[in-house]
Amino acid sequence: MRFKARQQGGNTRRERPLETQRAVSPVIGAVLMIAITVSLAVVVAPLVFATAGEEPNSTPTVGLAFHYEEVDHQREDSFGVTPADSGTEAAGLLTIAVDSGEGIPASELEIDAAVSGGELTSSDQYSADDELESGESIRLWVERGETVRVIWRSGEDSAVLDSFTIRPGEEPLPPGVPQPENGCGYIEDQLASGSDVTVQNTVVRCDLTEENVGLIEDLTIDDGAVLGEIDVNGTVSMTDGETYLGDVVAGDALQMDSGSEINGDATAGGDITIQGGSTIDGTATGGENSSLSVTDSTIQQGATTGEDISLSDAVIGGAVETSDGSVTLGTGSAIGGSLTAENASNVDVDSGSTVSGTVTTGDGTDIDLDSTSEVGGDIVADDSSDVQVLGGSQVGGDITVDTQGSASVTGGTVDGSITTGDNSDVSVTSISYVGGTIDSGGDVTTTDSTIGVDVFLEGSFSCTNTTIGGENCTVYKQPEHHVSIDNTNSAITDGETLHVNVSVTNERFEGTEDINLSVGGALRDSQSLHLNKDETKQITLSWTSASTGEYDATVRTESGFEDSTPVSVTDGSGPFFDVTVDSYDDEVFENQTVDVAATIENVGDTADTQDIELYDYNGNLVDSYSDNNGDNNLSLSSGANESVSLSWNTTGTVPDTGDISIQSDNGTVLKEVTVLEATYEINDVTLGSSGGDLVVDIEANSNDPDAEMRIRVNRSKNNNDDDNLATRTGLTVENTAETFDVNLNKVDYVTVEIVDGEGNVRAGTTVEY
Repeated sequence: MRFKARQQGGNTRRERPLETQRAVSPVIGAVLMIAITVSLAVVVAPLVFATAGEEPNSTPTVGLAFHYEEVDHQREDSFGVTPADSGTEAAGLLTIAVDSGEGIPASELEIDAAVSGGELTSSDQYSADDELESGESIRLWVERGETVRVIWRSGEDSAVLDSFTIRPGEEPLPPGVPQPENGCGYIEDQLASGSDVTVQNTVVRCDLTEENVGLIEDLTIDDGAVLGEIDVNGTVSMTDGETYLGDVVAGDALQMDSGSEINGDATAGGDITIQGGSTIDGTATGGENSSLSVTDSTIQQGATTGEDISLSDAVIGGAVETSDGSVTLGTGSAIGGSLTAENASNVDVDSGSTVSGTVTTGDGTDIDLDSTSEVGGDIVADDSSDVQVLGGSQVGGDITVDTQGSASVTGGTVDGSITTGDNSDVSVTSISYVGGTIDSGGDVTTTDSTIGVDVFLEGSFSCTNTTIGGENCTVYKQPEHHVSIDNTNSAITDGETLHVNVSVTNERFEGTEDINLSVGGALRDSQSLHLNKDETKQITLSWTSASTGEYDATVRTESGFEDSTPVSVTDGSGPFFDVTVDSYDDEVFENQTVDVAATIENVGDTADTQDIELYDYNGNLVDSYSDNNGDNNLSLSSGANESVSLSWNTTGTVPDTGDISIQSDNGTVLKEVTVLEATYEINDVTLGSSGGDLVVDIEANSNDPDAEMRIRVNRSKNNNDDDNLATRTGLTVENTAETFDVNLNKVDYVTVEIVDGEGNVRAGTTVEY
């Protein structure tokens, strides 16, 4: 290989290396020459050293050539060294020739090398009176990997005229890699007359990169092989061609045919076409405008491209992704990983084809699974997408379609569930199977099929000859009326009629159910109520009391939903404090307060004084009535009433749902309350500056609507007022960037805290500036 370097004005320029070959004496018995490298250099006073204050002597100008070859170790070099005799580890013979320039006294030259070399006058060729002139050369044994320097010395001046590094020894070729027949010279000879290269009927060992051999426009490999990296500006075209020991990069298209193979990764700026039993052992990566076509061929790992992907009887072993194109898996094709098509118009998986992982698409993509095709994971489609699973096809996971789309299973199988967004319909017909639940934001149609668990929907439901959760359509397609007791007129006197006001909501399918009232465990009243899906009506159920006492009034529907409340029946004599809840907080976050407003009325005929108490859903007394004078009981004359306020601070309560009770000595009212678990999170705090101001960038969140965030900028961690530079409170808990006009030289720490509605610190962190 030949390197030519020229140094002009202190800047060195390397030209393309040239590969040459030389026959070796048959005494060796084989061609041992691995590489022959020549380097020419015109050197103008490099690395000159002179005594301070002195004028340096004129450094000689000379052109040197370096020629390296691995030859018979019995040869003797210019310094009398023979590796076979001396036991050195020399690998080859380096020839240093003078191509041009003035003669240099041999006494002023030294060859700095590891195995041989030294002062030139110590060689067998030159004495102190001789000069090294143009056309002359010296030889020395060298090791692979070492750098040989030619040094000029005159008095106290010295300079490195040139240097040459022998390439490190090459590792043995891996199994299956063919032996090279040509080197880089094969490529450079072609580049000498143009920019295109053809490797035909030969094996070339060379990195085909601009840095190594120069710019290659188009590369053709025809019944040949390249051992090394390939990076060309244009197209790579392979016909029964192979590449080893590196990746392939094509600035334009990549074309492979007739059993071609790339033993590495492939990248192309243009279209990628792989056919005729060809193989890429690594990944295939196309550009933004690249399409990928694979026919009767294999990509062992994944593939990424910007445009259409088309497979026919092809295999891609890993994940496949396209940012803006359609995807077609022709008959008998397979993708071993996931398939992502961000903006594809369609994804077609034809008969007998398989995607082992998840299929994910963007808006407006139609996904069709033809007969006997398979997706091993989920199908996730964005808005306005239609998914079809046709006869004999199977989806191993769930199907999810966002708004304005549809999911249709016709004679196919979905092992998981089907979920669609608003106005997205679901159709399961023709002996299909869905193993999980259908949850549709639109209509649902099922015919001659099986749904493993349940069906939820926002639109209409058509069910014919289908089993859902083990039930046929007639049994399954029933209404589901939920009830909630709004209030009663308890307490009542013996013989008076009890009125129970109830809200009823149908949360499933349109239909009719009986709504029953039981008091004291006996059925007292019933109404038949027909409701559309999500329709709510208020009804009143009644019972004329027959005896005094305390009772549970329970309203229950045919579908098994119920609500209860205690009621009282008196004989009208003596005091009776009836409790009516006017308002209360039915849902709060932990550590918040449940406020209850109630009216207490003495419906008896005698004045009395009683305790009015509030119990939490664990049965703990949490509050009791106290008047303005501090009396802890309520006095009412007959017929009088009083409004009372009670509260329950949920701090320390385990979040749950249950009934709280408001009680007098005579009556009790139950109300369901949910205490939600509150979250307070400070995920990250980053400190920076802008225009001399401090910037505090915060990532935080909380589901507590009363929570607030505060920031303190301090000189120390102590957070005391003396060290405080700035404070900001009342901030919404969210991702935010707050700017503070403070002296940055005084800022040491910033503290960020989240406090709940009661002022309690629920999360906090301190960051050093």
